[in-house]
Amino acid sequence: MNAKTNSADFDEVFSVNYRLYAAAVIRFLRRIVHDLHVSEEICQDVFLRVYEKRIDLDPESPQTLNFFFTAAKNAAIDFIRRKRCEEEKLRSIQVEEAVLDRQFYEDIENMCLRGEVLSTLSDVISGFPENRRAVVAARCIDGRPAASLARESGMSAYHVRKIEREAHRKIRSAMERYFGDTNAQNRLDRKKYSR
Repeated sequence: MNAKTNSADFDEVFSVNYRLYAAAVIRFLRRIVHDLHVSEEICQDVFLRVYEKRIDLDPESPQTLNFFFTAAKNAAIDFIRRKRCEEEKLRSIQVEEAVLDRQFYEDIENMCLRGEVLSTLSDVISGFPENRRAVVAARCIDGRPAASLARESGMSAYHVRKIEREAHRKIRSAMERYFGDTNAQNRLDRKKYSR
């Protein structure tokens, strides 16, 4: 390898090396990366680096072909590593997207369900007569005692509790389609506490 080769001589030697060895390097690379187009690109990169760095290689030397094979093998390994890393990143992104998509649709579904539940609850409560609606709101939402409500409304405490039970029954019945058979669970709860 002669460091004092002038530019015209270097270009001529480089052209001879390319004509002699490019096809062999491409075949060698194809066995590593299993893709003709990628093999051609890597081969071009290897020869381009040799040209840019002005590496003077004797076309007659057996070491020249070994140099190109070694440089090509290293470039192919770098390509495969980059490709694997990109594929792993892509898989990671796809998994994240799948999780986010699933979570997004579950959130939308839950919001819709919540909206339907609130709408149904509002419809059921709106279906009560005005005086009973006030008793249900004061008793169930505000948690006021039945005796206090009875005194204010002029009803008996028994009647206030009866309105409350009826409201619970209607609300449970309306909510059953969203939450399943709540009456079965309530019967089990009553049996458990009555013992």
